[in-house]
Amino acid sequence: MKKNTFLLIILLALSSCSVQKTATTDSNEKALLQNSEWILINNDSEEDNREDLSIEFKNSNEIGGFAGCNLYSAIYTISEGKHILFDKILSTKKYCPDIKKEKSFISLLSSVNSYKVENDKLILKKGNLELLTFKRK
Repeated sequence: MKKNTFLLIILLALSSCSVQKTATTDSNEKALLQNSEWILINNDSEEDNREDLSIEFKNSNEIGGFAGCNLYSAIYTISEGKHILFDKILSTKKYCPDIKKEKSFISLLSSVNSYKVENDKLILKKGNLELLTFKRK
């Protein structure tokens, strides 16, 4: 009986340590993105990439940026395992002669579900497929 109680205490202690580590990792990842600006350098769905497309992570859970003609904003959430979701994407409604690129960019942004940051680049992905690559501004 004492052995079982001891093992149970050890298991509980180990599991609480791993939960704390995950929470710290998630907050570190979020801190890495907060108050940062990124410029698009690669958009696999477009032939001619435009460096003026951008994303800015604000101090709260908000992003904003330039989508090619209009400004946009959204809410983002980061969860365990470098998962990120963009929700409630809104944009200004200025007339644009070529709105296709902007619509493509917003569509790709709304389909993102994960990310990675490496070599000062932010890569937004859907599963294993890299959709958008940004460089730090």
